[in-house]
Amino acid sequence: FDGGEVDVMGLELTASWDAAKLFDTSLSLPVGVVYTWTDAEFQSAFESSYEPWGDVEAGDELPYVSENQLTLSAGLEGAGWGANLSGNYVSEARARAGQGAIPAGQVIDARWIADAAVWVDVSENLRLRAKAENLFDEVYVASIDPAGLRPGKPLEVLVGFEVRF
Repeated sequence: FDGGEVDVMGLELTASWDAAKLFDTSLSLPVGVVYTWTDAEFQSAFESSYEPWGDVEAGDELPYVSENQLTLSAGLEGAGWGANLSGNYVSEARARAGQGAIPAGQVIDARWIADAAVWVDVSENLRLRAKAENLFDEVYVASIDPAGLRPGKPLEVLVGFEVRF
């Protein structure tokens, strides 16, 4: 589909720090924050058969592009093991191109999703990893098009090995 002219701009800020520096410990306490701001607008008017775009006016916001995203993370790591918890916020987005307030039925609500991960070294070259994505099994709308509401990913647990050569 041809989206005409689009301007996309944004800013991303990232900070990380090992909070263990505050304590007399051999452990590592990594904490981090990532913030992303995005502005995405059509710069030309056109008609599209692609449902999320439809009849676009210059200045319409792109569908499915959230203005704000924030990820916070904190972990605990020792010699040969580690654990991490992260939370990701995504602000509301529109499901159809448009301007101003998002009409009911076209809004993808804001959401917070938490993930957790652990790892342990089994040997010098082998690490066992486990991760839970959407840790609290939050139910949220990820998409409206095509053909109606689509849920986001439910709780998923992944287990695997990392091999170092």
